[in-house]
Amino acid sequence: MISLRLATGLTASVVVPALLLVGCGEDSADAGASSSAPLTTQPPAEEVVTPPSTPSDDLASAQADVESLAVQLESYYRGGDYPRSLDELLGTLADAGVAPTEDNEVAAYAYDADTVELTLCVEAPSGAWATYDTEPMTLRQGAESGGCPDLG
Repeated sequence: MISLRLATGLTASVVVPALLLVGCGEDSADAGASSSAPLTTQPPAEEVVTPPSTPSDDLASAQADVESLAVQLESYYRGGDYPRSLDELLGTLADAGVAPTEDNEVAAYAYDADTVELTLCVEAPSGAWATYDTEPMTLRQGAESGGCPDLG
């Protein structure tokens, strides 16, 4: 804002856009020259979005199997005796009417008698694996390779 004193003795204030003031107070030979770089506008930088990684088909298959099997097995065994070992579990899969899909296999199992909850691991032929824990009712771990960990 610039204040001007008028001939009548009154003061008037005028708003002058900043761009009009560039070069004010400089010699006429330097008028318009500036010691700073000229103002430029740049388009906003593009945001780089990294898509979430997607599991391989084998890992996705192991995850789907273990989730389905664990829920079905918990329902099947609820109110009865849960298997205490992987061998006992494998011996009852047909009775429970459940099986992993494709070439996947149930490769690890743990049962906690105190909480009456089970943890199950399904492994694909490639070594991709996934575990499901019925206590929080969720997938817990998994990897693209290496096979099921010992759940004992």
